[in-house]
Amino acid sequence: MDYTKKVKSNKEEKMKVTSYKSTLAKLLAEENLIVEQKKVHTASFDVNSRILTLPVFKENVSNDVVDLFISHEVGHALETPAVEWMVAVKEVRKSILNVVEDARIEAFIKRKYPGLKSIHHRAYKELMSVDFFGLSKLEIEELNFVDRLNLFFKVGFIENLSFDNKEQKFVDKISNIRTFNDAVLISKEIQKFIEERIESNKQKYFNEFNSENEDKSEMNEFFEEMDSENEYDSDVYPSEENDEFEEDWG
Repeated sequence: MDYTKKVKSNKEEKMKVTSYKSTLAKLLAEENLIVEQKKVHTASFDVNSRILTLPVFKENVSNDVVDLFISHEVGHALETPAVEWMVAVKEVRKSILNVVEDARIEAFIKRKYPGLKSIHHRAYKELMSVDFFGLSKLEIEELNFVDRLNLFFKVGFIENLSFDNKEQKFVDKISNIRTFNDAVLISKEIQKFIEERIESNKQKYFNEFNSENEDKSEMNEFFEEMDSENEYDSDVYPSEENDEFEEDWG
């Protein structure tokens, strides 16, 4: 087969897969969703426009990964309420609510379709093998609480991924939530917990610094760093430099 025919054949095959997966998404979601493929790093679902967006996958990506992305977003289509979501993100940091709601959604969709449990397990194992989350460049034990929650509820056991006693209480709560309102309430609790921990660390550093130094410039720099978004914003999922699951463009 010459190159032109091969490219045409690959595109036709991808169109067939896209059409099949689009139908699958609509069946699982029990509504006529709009399914699109774009050059994006991961899948997403717009709860208002009802558009499920998928990356344009490379040929070596397994069906398990595609089905993981689709089923996860279908879970949002079925369970994440559009109006309530818009209200909630004005009351709590979206980065926190995203993680908690994702955990609820994946538990929900696997209860609704039990066959997805093994698919999700294999898919996350594959994503980890190609460093989809960018963990090769990060120290697991230094990740913020929100990132560690995200990895725990998506991937499961990861070496060096742990929680202290206070954090574990939130892990246990998230494992048992059923409603979107539960997710919002726990997200607010987590945000308050993080804010209180930041203030506590500030006070501890302030006391230690004052007993040893006169120059306050270093302390001010430290406080500015603590006031940044580092405790809330994600360093993982997915790695921006990882194009393993996107088609090469141009």
